Amino acid sequence: MKMNNSPENAKITYRIFILLSLLLFTASCSDNITNIGDEIVIGITILPGDVELRTQEEVNLLRGLREIRGRLSIGPSQGIGAITDLTPLLSLENVGESIRIYGNLNLTSLDGLNNLSLVSGDFSLRDNPLLTNLHGLGSLGGVQGISIYRMVNFQSFEGWQINSGLINNLNISECDQLADFHGLENVEILNYLGIQDCNNLASLEGLSGVTQMNGLSLRDV
Repeated sequence: MKMNNSPENAKITYRIFILLSLLLFTASCSDNITNIGDEIVIGITILPGDVELRTQEEVNLLRGLREIRGRLSIGPSQGIGAITDLTPLLSLENVGESIRIYGNLNLTSLDGLNNLSLVSGDFSLRDNPLLTNLHGLGSLGGVQGISIYRMVNFQSFEGWQINSGLINNLNISECDQLADFHGLENVEILNYLGIQDCNNLASLEGLSGVTQMNGLSLRDV
């Protein structure tokens, strides 16, 4: 990915094939290191492009990053080096497009996204079997939509404050442990709600504050 070479960022770029020992040494000397695609970039708080993270080491190297102006993808990851901890992302405040967190078999919490306040696109969770709620998204006010797919142990929307009171789209599929919508009491406008294959969903309780809904789809509920 091409990086902005503005002098204020004082970036030094290395190819990803540099020996792991050099990577670890460099990481120990700087708090602002990012591992993006084919390159390792030092001294950045804002990135203009997309970011993909597939190992815990890559997540660790993002300490100090405040803004991603493209998309953020976390996963898939499993086995040795799998992503288990998002707290190195505590400085992240804004993502200019979408966030996708998927296929992380060892990830148990979204803690680390606590200061994320704005996502200009959608926020998607898929195939993260150990995630049970949205704790860690307490600051997230602006987001276009939320999609939650095949989250086999997802039980609650608690942890997400919905400060704006607005969700454009909420799509939930194959979340058999979800029984209601507690945690979304602050939502006033929900433009579209789609629910599919959530076999234990007993009610829409938790959406009592919604005064406007423009579309609803229920399938195999």
